[in-house]
Amino acid sequence: MDAVVLDPSGVIVAASDPSREGQRLSPRGDLATLERASAWGQLSVLYSREGQTLEVRQPMLLGEKEFGSIRIGISTLLMRQELNAALLPAFYTAIAALCVSVIVAGLLARLLLRPFTSSAAASRGSARASSASPSICRRVTSSASSARSSTR
Repeated sequence: MDAVVLDPSGVIVAASDPSREGQRLSPRGDLATLERASAWGQLSVLYSREGQTLEVRQPMLLGEKEFGSIRIGISTLLMRQELNAALLPAFYTAIAALCVSVIVAGLLARLLLRPFTSSAAASRGSARASSASPSICRRVTSSASSARSSTR
């Protein structure tokens, strides 16, 4: 972050870095433009690789006449660092909540589906017993008919 006071022609009169006094201030982006941008536009500026310095501009007026301006520059790298510090705890909380919800959903599904699985197992057992039953009846019937025919 830096601050400068400029005369009307754009020459630095006073600065947070005194070695810059007397030099012309190179053009920088306006922070108000970033503020008016969409959320995606703001993030693309903040997370650009090289970073940049944006400034807040305030003209100094004497009556209606401008006799200079104050400009305060803010690095997008500093803004990115602050944004990360604010968002990372929320991101980690969201990931933890997602993991817990997946585990709870799995346990609830298993608990709620248990009666259906035991009912399905009982149905399969009943189906096996009924499919075995006709062959037993046929054997018993054929044995009985052969016994009748041998006694005659």
